[in-house]
Amino acid sequence: MKNTSHRDIEVLPFLNGSAWIRADFHLHTAEDKEFAYEGNQSDYISTYVDTLKAKNIRVGVIANHNKFRIDEFKHLRKSAKRQGIFLLPGVEFTAADGQGCIHVIIVFSPEWIETENHIERLLSHAWPGTAKEQYENHYPPSQWSLLELVDELDVVGKDYFLTFAHVEQKSGLWKELGGARLEALWQADTFSRRSLAFQKVRTHDERKKVQEWLGQGYPAEVEGSDCKSIDEIGKGQPGYLRIGAFEFEAVKYALQDCKSRVAESPVVYQGSFIREASFEGGVLDGRTIPFSPELNTLIGVRGSGKSSILEALRYCLDIPFGDNAEDDTYKTELVEHTLGSGGKVTIRAVDQRGQDYEIRRIWRQRADVYVDGRLQPGVSIRETVLYKPLYFGQKDLSRSGEGFERDLVEKLIGDGLSDVRERIDTQQQTVLEAIAQLRKLEGTDEDRREAEATKQDAEYRLTVYKQHGVEARLKNQVAYDADVSKCGRVLSALEEFTGELAECLARHEDELSNQRKYSSEMNGAFFSNLFADYDEFIRQFDAAKAALVEGRAIVERMQESAKGFEKAGEGLKEEFARVRRQLAEELRETGAKAVSPEEFRQLRRTVDQTAQLLTDLEKRGLQWREKERQLREELGTLNELWREEYRQIEGELERVNAKHNKALKLTVAFKGDRKSFVAYMKSMFRGNRIRESTYAALAEAFPDFATMFGDMDAAAEVAGSASSK
Repeated sequence: MKNTSHRDIEVLPFLNGSAWIRADFHLHTAEDKEFAYEGNQSDYISTYVDTLKAKNIRVGVIANHNKFRIDEFKHLRKSAKRQGIFLLPGVEFTAADGQGCIHVIIVFSPEWIETENHIERLLSHAWPGTAKEQYENHYPPSQWSLLELVDELDVVGKDYFLTFAHVEQKSGLWKELGGARLEALWQADTFSRRSLAFQKVRTHDERKKVQEWLGQGYPAEVEGSDCKSIDEIGKGQPGYLRIGAFEFEAVKYALQDCKSRVAESPVVYQGSFIREASFEGGVLDGRTIPFSPELNTLIGVRGSGKSSILEALRYCLDIPFGDNAEDDTYKTELVEHTLGSGGKVTIRAVDQRGQDYEIRRIWRQRADVYVDGRLQPGVSIRETVLYKPLYFGQKDLSRSGEGFERDLVEKLIGDGLSDVRERIDTQQQTVLEAIAQLRKLEGTDEDRREAEATKQDAEYRLTVYKQHGVEARLKNQVAYDADVSKCGRVLSALEEFTGELAECLARHEDELSNQRKYSSEMNGAFFSNLFADYDEFIRQFDAAKAALVEGRAIVERMQESAKGFEKAGEGLKEEFARVRRQLAEELRETGAKAVSPEEFRQLRRTVDQTAQLLTDLEKRGLQWREKERQLREELGTLNELWREEYRQIEGELERVNAKHNKALKLTVAFKGDRKSFVAYMKSMFRGNRIRESTYAALAEAFPDFATMFGDMDAAAEVAGSASSK
């Protein structure tokens, strides 16, 4: 961990781990007979290296024909190293094999020239009796075949590998050898383990043929410019290696793992990733940690800070713990300890489109997102910057108990379900409101039976009064009482209506007014016409408000009129009382002591009131059936939203499974968590002494309460003796 500059990143491309590097395995220099350089000799080294840099070549093999000049190579290597370019010593060697000869590039480990020039010594033994000028400039075949060359190289005891130059052209391996000879060579383990690459493969049919001959032994395909001048450096098709260091062993390993580490073009990472994280304050003050866009591993003894870094990253990215995370308190305190008061962590990240971001977060403050140094409010870290990051602490990963799978799925899906879940929450509230409205109408049938019984009893008892002529004598009193009652009901209905209407208008007035405050930049004409109709609606709305005011005034007049009606009735009270006293006296004289005019009036009121109540209950019954129908519809809508949520989860998990092939397999079922349903029922019916087996049977037969509500008879049958509870 250290602070790095742009210059460091330019020279050392591996600060973020392995990187795709352009490699040229066939470079010639001015020491080669075929290479022409006409510039200033003092500028040759710098010009050569600058051209490598300009062509983005970061790994190169200097491979002149049967020649190696150690002084030139060391000057080139030193200059290249300053520019972040890694050069390896090599020779394009002429082997005595095939129909004529075969050019093979020997790539040497630097140890061949560390203490003495073992390369030069090898070359001097390859052409016994032949002048050095002859084999360096005219390329006659050496005395060694390919197998013999490998034997001679192995004798030296220093590492190397072979790359076969321009395999399809003259002096190329494929051109000079037939299939039988090629297969025989690759069957020799000493030869095939050193033969790591074919250079300049161009023909599809030829490639396919050689692949059939060599099978799994087919090596990497690399590129080389085979340059004859400075201008030709990097010409032709580029090739790339994924390596993690400028080392001979890294290049060799990349060729051995060619399926993953050799490509015609650099692999572009499709996903978002963290480039590096920096810390200000706290125990990591001044530290910058670079990250690879692929796998990163923090290795250290217990207490060395691995969890501190992980939790600080989680905190900066604002990733929640999850429902089943372990040690929440410890992790929070760990972040506080890591950052300290006022401490800050800054994450430099790249989104899926390659856009760079900075995420900065100070302890106990919200995270801010910056683009090109400017704050960008409202940018979602876990949707726009780092797409759906997953977080698991060490203990989270080590446990696989109840609920872990659900937590894993939630983290895989991230916030992708927020829209449908918001609609689910809204619909659940709608269902609860429908239930509340239905419950207000509960007991309608029982109330109707009770009212009918009361009315029938009162009507029966009134027959006695009819026999004594009470009803006829109190006819005016009964009629007046009915009029007073009706007047009260009329005024109550009007007061209730005007009150609710006033409340409705007041509730929507501001919202309707605010809708008008809008101006469209693109569709001005459309909104002009739209708001013309809208203004007409508002005029009607204002007319409704005016009508309400007038209606209330009418109600007030009616109330005053009712007061006058009641006052006029005061004059009738004495007449009614006189008739009742006279009737009571007459009844006593006839011996009908159980007949009372006051009771008669009460019975008449009971009959009238229960008749009105039965009318109201009939309406309530219709309302109950309508509310029940609405509730079932709302439950159906909620169920469809649940299914939509499930389909989104299922689709996301299918993509996860496809990406991970057989390494990760996740399955999901719609309403399949019976254990949670049983636990929920137990909590809802706690204290009712219902057996666990009853809950289990209900969960097996019904996926949720809504389904039970849809078929209560079947649910009661499953519940058995506990059905009433």
